[in-house]
Amino acid sequence: MCPESSIMKPSSERAREIFRFVQVGVASNVAYFSTLALAHLLFGITLWLGAALAYAISMLVNYRLHHRHTFRSTERHSQALFKYLILQTGMLSTNSIVLHLMVTQARGSYIVAQILAIVLVTCLTYFLGRHWVFFRKKSDNQKPSFQTRR
Repeated sequence: MCPESSIMKPSSERAREIFRFVQVGVASNVAYFSTLALAHLLFGITLWLGAALAYAISMLVNYRLHHRHTFRSTERHSQALFKYLILQTGMLSTNSIVLHLMVTQARGSYIVAQILAIVLVTCLTYFLGRHWVFFRKKSDNQKPSFQTRR
């Protein structure tokens, strides 16, 4: 049995943050599929254009909710949005590379490859979102996350 440590066991705040991250993912998917359905089925927009519009809207929903709800960031939008767009471009590239390597090079199943790519991209997105895109600097007024005994 492994000894318990703060590294291995997330704090309750971290668990809540991860739960909020998942909530935002669900909300982004709802925004995507709702927009796609409205654009394509109701307004007759071609599927590829409706999908592009839906993706753009879901990305904005995702950015805004992660900024405000998941990470509760104080980072200025001019900086955070730019970093978020870089992150999303990187994650699109990562997804494509994983699919290419696993399907065309290793001759694996595209379904298995996509599942693994989604897991990898989700983990990277959370980590880079938390530590780079929406990073919160500790102000002088904030208490440290630990206290030492005297």
